Amino acid sequence: PGVDRSRLVSKAPRLLACDIKNTVASHVRSLQWLLGVSDEELLRVAQRCPGVLVSDVDGTIAEKLEQIPRVFPSADVSALVVKEPRLLEMDIKGTLAAKVDGWRRNVNDPAALDARLLEQPSILTYGVASVARLDHLNKQRPPRTRKLDVGETFSAIKMSCDKFAQRHPQYASFLQRQLAGVSMPRHKAGSSVSVSVRELESVYAKTHIDRNRVMKRMDGQGMKASEIDIFMHDLLSAEKRIRTLLVGGDLRAIKLRDLLPGIDAAKVMAENPKLLLEDADTLTRRMEQLRRLLPGVNVPRVIAECPKLLHASVERDVRRRLEGLVEELTRLNGGERPPKGQVSSMVLHAPQVLLTDGMVERCRLLESMVEDPESLCARLLRDPRLLSVPMTSLARVAYWHSETPSGLQVEQLSIILKSTRRRFVEKNQGYPEFLTAELVSRGMSRERAERMSVVQREKAVVDALFTA
Repeated sequence: PGVDRSRLVSKAPRLLACDIKNTVASHVRSLQWLLGVSDEELLRVAQRCPGVLVSDVDGTIAEKLEQIPRVFPSADVSALVVKEPRLLEMDIKGTLAAKVDGWRRNVNDPAALDARLLEQPSILTYGVASVARLDHLNKQRPPRTRKLDVGETFSAIKMSCDKFAQRHPQYASFLQRQLAGVSMPRHKAGSSVSVSVRELESVYAKTHIDRNRVMKRMDGQGMKASEIDIFMHDLLSAEKRIRTLLVGGDLRAIKLRDLLPGIDAAKVMAENPKLLLEDADTLTRRMEQLRRLLPGVNVPRVIAECPKLLHASVERDVRRRLEGLVEELTRLNGGERPPKGQVSSMVLHAPQVLLTDGMVERCRLLESMVEDPESLCARLLRDPRLLSVPMTSLARVAYWHSETPSGLQVEQLSIILKSTRRRFVEKNQGYPEFLTAELVSRGMSRERAERMSVVQREKAVVDALFTA
């Protein structure tokens, strides 16, 4: 209520294809629970960023909320999102983190910059290419001169690329020099002359994101920035050589391109090099077996999502898992077999279920903890990823069940199963003690249980649940 529906739909047309009463309403409830905000604040988030209403709130959005404190440790995440809901549409871990790190590197007072960003978070929606402008401005300064202040930084971030290039004639040559160096292995030296400053900025930005990601991974390894540059150059060069080999004439790559029409076979092979060890005839036979097992399913798309299926024994393992899962869903559905279309959709959206053992046991454990077991089947068919979450998530379901003896609502399962461990512990302070008490009740000493980490306790509790 109180929302301009036409504007909402114009921003998120997918709303017209959604089940408003069930799906969207469930997303709204989950989002309010995750943010812990009032109805009025939730309305503001939905109006400014209606895409969240058709997003995977319990998965993707919850993960982004978990990642924001890693960029801004002192931030009030809920207040920040209410101020700037578009953060929920951004790549927090990659683009936003790289952008903010680049800004901090160029400013003389990073703490003041963070405070200003949290006060005016709309600045965070500006492009990562702005890092190139700040790098240029600091390069132009005399040696041992203080870096940019916050005001200068914000001015450069907000300025358009073309306007900045007009004010700073040396900017284009700065980008060309950077892209010709070892730090920019994806752009050949001398090839940047004919492209625009905007395109140069774009390439600079993409490489900055890659470099920032590698630097974070190498943090603590004792590597210098120059060594990381060389490492990236070698890594990307090796990747390029592998792709050239795959596309150039390797029999398996040719066969895979034929087997996966419309799919980037070279990318699948490069990301899953173990496929190079498989015989081309074996790949063909497994694809045919999958097509027979999954009639009506876009098997190439399933393989692109989960290439490990090409390593599995289709007739022995994949078929057993699928048939066991369908039989269990049939039992949950009162003996009525789920329609083939729903099973196909389940496999298409969560192919990992074909590689995961213990599906039947998971279903029965969840059944014992929900208030309405009959609705569990419909929920699992609608969101099959609930079955492929880590086993340790089931300990969190057991905790909520202990707090709600009458049984959980089926809709709560998505929130619990997809919630990260850190966020769950923050919101449920009694969870670690519950795990300890469960282990003590099964014969473990309290001293030993308390010495275990939360992760170890979760695994032990889940093992005990399945044994019971």
